Amino acid sequence: MLFRLTFALNMLLIALVFNAQGEAQKSANKLTTQQLLDPIWIEKRLAKVGIKKLIADYKDRKEPNVSIVRDALVLSRSILEKHPDALRNQLQGRLVSYKEAALKPFQILPSNGVQIALQTPTMFQSGHPRFHLFQPSCGPRKFTPGATGFTSVG
Repeated sequence: MLFRLTFALNMLLIALVFNAQGEAQKSANKLTTQQLLDPIWIEKRLAKVGIKKLIADYKDRKEPNVSIVRDALVLSRSILEKHPDALRNQLQGRLVSYKEAALKPFQILPSNGVQIALQTPTMFQSGHPRFHLFQPSCGPRKFTPGATGFTSVG
């Protein structure tokens, strides 16, 4: 009888310890909105985990500004996979048209190097419909000069 009671208490203690560790791990993995909207934190996170895991950090977040930043990261993914140092320029270029205070930090580039800041939205903007360009299956079209301009020949 004493053995069963001791065994049950040990199992209860083990379950409580593992549950407490699991809850601590869950709370450590919970990212705040403030983190997800902080360009400096995003730079550090990108350097640590890469673009795929960084985008995954934004998954299932419903806050409008967080979704806009996620969309900007998704649009910039192919560039950031090869050139993670272009993060701030990509986010600045894709978020330049937004007036929300939470997105203003993305519109200011760090002063520790030469930066080209866009003043008007020339990149696909995050949160807007995405445009897809397709090439015809027959290849690029050829144009020949004519008397009244260029004429398509294929």
